[in-house]
Amino acid sequence: MTNDHATGTTRTGTVPTDPQTWVDLHGDALFRFAVARFGDRDLAEETVQETFLAALEARDRFTAASSERTWLIAILKHKVVDHIRRSAREERATETAADDEAMTALFEGGYWRSRPSAWPRDPEATIENREFLEALTRCLGRLPEALGHALRLREADRMETTELCDILGITPTNLGTLLHRARARLRRCLDKTWFGREGP
Repeated sequence: MTNDHATGTTRTGTVPTDPQTWVDLHGDALFRFAVARFGDRDLAEETVQETFLAALEARDRFTAASSERTWLIAILKHKVVDHIRRSAREERATETAADDEAMTALFEGGYWRSRPSAWPRDPEATIENREFLEALTRCLGRLPEALGHALRLREADRMETTELCDILGITPTNLGTLLHRARARLRRCLDKTWFGREGP
């Protein structure tokens, strides 16, 4: 078996590389993946560690049908989903009650209480802006946990409604409500911290 150390992928063979090399080869990629799903660096680090432990136990079942990194990310994704499923069961009722109050402050009769600022005509240029990405990360981190999980799984993983509802333990109608609330709050935060500010 040989390894491409530049990309961290396994070329041939039926077992992954030496586990002692996993952190160097794949740690950063897995950490970025977890942070994008959780919005919490400490939780992301903990989940990546759990992933490496699970991979160590399962390494004899690795068949090299995919790259080593893809295999590790698949394990990590299961860990992420398991955590979200548990936290959704524990906090769904509290988050929903708190968010109802927050949404009342944003809307009245289905309309914005304070109209958001106009967004730029070139969204791709905005997304490439490092400061905007930092503002987006902060705003995502301010979302209630249930809303953040729903939005990240939908947008980051393009997860289908059926699977997402199963993970969160909610109906499609409730999911639609969660996503609407998440996007509304995210837009409101970005309007205050980025698009509505003075200057470029």
